[in-house]
Amino acid sequence: MGLRESERIAKILIDPSDPNTVYACVPGKLWSDSEDRGVYKTTNGGQTWIKILKGSNPSTGCSMISMDSKNPKTVYAGMWDFRRKGWTFRSGGDGETAPSASGLFKSTDGGATWTDLNASTAKGLPAKPWGRIAVTVAPSNPNTIYALVEDRDPTLYRSDDRGNNWRVVSRNHDMAERAPYYVRFAVAPDDEERLYFVSVRFTMSRDGGQSLNRVPFSAGGDNHDIWIDPVNPDRGAG
Repeated sequence: MGLRESERIAKILIDPSDPNTVYACVPGKLWSDSEDRGVYKTTNGGQTWIKILKGSNPSTGCSMISMDSKNPKTVYAGMWDFRRKGWTFRSGGDGETAPSASGLFKSTDGGATWTDLNASTAKGLPAKPWGRIAVTVAPSNPNTIYALVEDRDPTLYRSDDRGNNWRVVSRNHDMAERAPYYVRFAVAPDDEERLYFVSVRFTMSRDGGQSLNRVPFSAGGDNHDIWIDPVNPDRGAG
């Protein structure tokens, strides 16, 4: 199916209007630089792939990608500058010698062109450097987008106008304990206010992330992903 040198793929999106069009979010190799990082797209069911978004350096790959369900050509992608070493995990740039290349990007033409959403282009986002980024468009209301950004603290940002303006919702550490490992969440398919965060703890919010509650279900202390049935939002898997 291609992407043989990607090593790691964080997310795959299928265009609901065309199953042959697929996007792959590739963070890439954990231990070394790689030119195979980025966002890839196929329009022929995986026979061939084109890199449509790449990082500004070989240690920056795609951490998460999300699509507007009402307009599949609108795609948001988090790009993450990182490196795993035997003695540490560098998330974001390593200081003055290599400023962070992490960022949040938006395309409205299926990935042909991208806009870098940052403090100067989208009001309310923080100044860089950033670390890992997760982004999710609310399936029930694509005007609402959430971005969980590894800033000084894990911070949840929300936009209600498709990414033009953002506001801080929460800096609750439970959303992403040890942020480089756990920046991941999901929005319920039927309710843009109901969010699920997978981290050391498994938590849920019913008010758009303003408050968090531990859910009765416990899958252990190492939760990294969640899937919610788009037809029956009460059913999911982690």
